[in-house]
Amino acid sequence: MVSTEYCDCHNESLKRKAQEIVNDSVNKKESALKIFYWVRDEILFNSTLNIFKKASTTIEEGTVDYCNKINLHSAFLRAVGIPARMQYAQIDKEILRHFVPKFLFNRIPDPIGHAWCECYLDNEWVSCEALFDESLYSGLIKENVISFNEIPSINWDGSNDLILLEKWIVTRNEPISSFDDLVKYELKKVGYPPKIFCILFNWLAALGSRRTTNKFRDII
Repeated sequence: MVSTEYCDCHNESLKRKAQEIVNDSVNKKESALKIFYWVRDEILFNSTLNIFKKASTTIEEGTVDYCNKINLHSAFLRAVGIPARMQYAQIDKEILRHFVPKFLFNRIPDPIGHAWCECYLDNEWVSCEALFDESLYSGLIKENVISFNEIPSINWDGSNDLILLEKWIVTRNEPISSFDDLVKYELKKVGYPPKIFCILFNWLAALGSRRTTNKFRDII
């Protein structure tokens, strides 16, 4: 599998972790499922600005932006021999209202870019979006931020497409081979802030978003 600057699936520590996750899987589908559930529930989503991270450095962080989460998901799959890519789309920004501070939400373009992971199993590409962990999903449902009709489940069966934010998709673009292409081409099109700006002000965006996501996760 191809290793890139950000999707560094050949990194030795990343490969070891991927093998630890898939453990004694009997086939690629089982490996893909184990990776999906590990990424979904062990790497928590929090909306941030600093998305410019290698997959190998994301493993130990625990809470990251969805871009970093997808990049790690793809890298793990590639590390165990399963082709993976990113599906890119434009979504209604309204879904982000509950995840980012108001001052940022008002400055976000509408629609806004969103992506999720796809992997190649049984001779076809299948979507496997691992955005929401169980505790966050449960809190969002209980607070009526989303409904079961909008997102019936966050579980993936390894065969059928799982696209969590499908209801909010405005347009669906061509698939992207890796996170590197998203950084190099797509972010420029939508006017994403420069890398240095994102690094310097990431703490502010992350703090506001973490308060919100943790609030939903703490709901019993």
